[in-house]
Amino acid sequence: MSAYAAGPSTPTPNGAKKWLTRAPATYNKLPGTLFLSPDRLVWKQDGVPQPPVNVQLLKASAIFNSKEGALPVRLKVVFTDNEKGFQFAFSSPTPSEALAQRAEFVAHLTPIINRNKSLLSGSPGSAPATPAPGPSTPGAERSATPGAPGAATAIGQENALRRSVLLSHPDLAALHKDLVISGQLSESEFWHGRAHLLSAARAQAGQKRGRASQLVDPKPQTGEGGDIKIVITPQLVHDIFEEFPVVARAYSENVPNEMSESAFWARYFQSALFNQNRASTRSSAPQHIVKPDPILDRYLEPDDDGSAPRQIFSTAVDRLLDLGATEEDHEETGNERDVTMQPGRERGILPLIRRFNVHSERLLQQALGEAPAGKRRKLEGGMDERFDPNDYYDEIVLDDLIDHHASTGVQLDLLNSSLFSTSTTVRKAAGDDAPVRTPSESRALLADFRAQTADYLRPLHALKPARKAADAALQAMTASVQRQHAAHAALPPIPAEFFRQMTTCQTAANEFLRQFWGAVLPPPPPPPPIYAGVGSGVSGGERLGLSNRERAQKAQKMAGYLARTGEKVDALVSAARGEGVDPERVRAAFGPLMSAVDKALKLYAQRRKKT
Repeated sequence: MSAYAAGPSTPTPNGAKKWLTRAPATYNKLPGTLFLSPDRLVWKQDGVPQPPVNVQLLKASAIFNSKEGALPVRLKVVFTDNEKGFQFAFSSPTPSEALAQRAEFVAHLTPIINRNKSLLSGSPGSAPATPAPGPSTPGAERSATPGAPGAATAIGQENALRRSVLLSHPDLAALHKDLVISGQLSESEFWHGRAHLLSAARAQAGQKRGRASQLVDPKPQTGEGGDIKIVITPQLVHDIFEEFPVVARAYSENVPNEMSESAFWARYFQSALFNQNRASTRSSAPQHIVKPDPILDRYLEPDDDGSAPRQIFSTAVDRLLDLGATEEDHEETGNERDVTMQPGRERGILPLIRRFNVHSERLLQQALGEAPAGKRRKLEGGMDERFDPNDYYDEIVLDDLIDHHASTGVQLDLLNSSLFSTSTTVRKAAGDDAPVRTPSESRALLADFRAQTADYLRPLHALKPARKAADAALQAMTASVQRQHAAHAALPPIPAEFFRQMTTCQTAANEFLRQFWGAVLPPPPPPPPIYAGVGSGVSGGERLGLSNRERAQKAQKMAGYLARTGEKVDALVSAARGEGVDPERVRAAFGPLMSAVDKALKLYAQRRKKT
């Protein structure tokens, strides 16, 4: 019934826990009781000891109520990891009692949800007095010092951002719990190399939702008695006035002097003015709905079905987007206008098309108005204040395709590097700026390369593989894959708990490998300047690398963890027989992991010999 089950340590309604409130309620049409504590929401079915719904309120994000007067009285609680949420219907004998019980639940849930939202947004003063060990990148630990102004706020925002990343990535949250909470890794080590997740979450949190692109078109609904009605809300009235200024003018001139507000909307939705403003063809409207109105008919406008639109946009149109940019070519050459260039073959749909065009232009102008001044100027065709229709450079150049930093490459750590450079002694004597090879060495190398590759085309032309051999190789590979698939399908399933232990060992070792190679390999290049200040927060594009000493200490620490991976794998192999699993199957599953661990430890041993 529910994916949320009570764990061994979870308090049940029959325990000694102090509940804020409780009430009889149904869930999935089953009778039961709804309980609310300061940290949990529990619903217990009558006659069933284990509660099907037992969730922590730490992830509660919103609550919804049924309409006023609607029966039964319902309450829906939504969570960040469960958008469908849980919907309960209060089953008290009287509606007034059910409404009072729902109001009591809402009164207790509202501050809890507000607290959760404030923790996610990282607002100052909303964090608990003793925050949980939250994520903090190296940049956060170094730049946000306790004495700096706003340091506590910056750290709180960064921790809230990391918390949101963990909530949206359950596997990462489980790895964080196994390694960070247990003390094997620090917060900075765990988040090092995962800046892309934080940047994506920061960018998503900083996005502002724009207006809906749908044209305002209230849809009539049929009631129980066959009556047609339209539900009017303050938001709908605001949208109608903004989309159709003529309706706002009619409202201001006639309400409340000529008619009341309810009478105005009743007459408007039955008038020809409403039919003219609909986002569908007006011929589809039933004739009995459109009634002559002596007041509202005065605001009717002629149909915009001429060869040229009545409303001409005064702003200059970019030539890259102007569909009529080649219109003068037809006049100069005498060509007739193409059929696709005609305004409309059916005059009845022209008003609707032009209404959509006006609506799209209004949305675009509003979106540009909300954008920063620099971005608005750039979108309009240039970086200057004045729009220049001939300035196309800024529109055809994409910042994402420009390499903002010159890469010098990654210096390879080669063993016996003297074999690959014959001029090492010369370079050391001449300095680091000296050429890699002398001119004579370069000429000799080129001559040797030409001698080795002079006759390479003849063997390639003589190569003619036999068709039978190729078919036999393909059949052999196909048969091998089929045998492997059949053998794998015949294997018994691994018990869930034992498989979880194997997965935990695998993910932990992978994280240690990632941390080890991050400390051993050269650091990645800094991000392009265009992304240096995206979003807000502590790390906001700032990347502070580790010193050589810190990298060496981190590599030593990770190598110690990797050295114990073999013991953990051997323990799982020994326990496999007791779980009814073939030990060799478990050892084969960890084969690639142990190969990677051995390679890392071998490299670390070689580096230690050098030092």
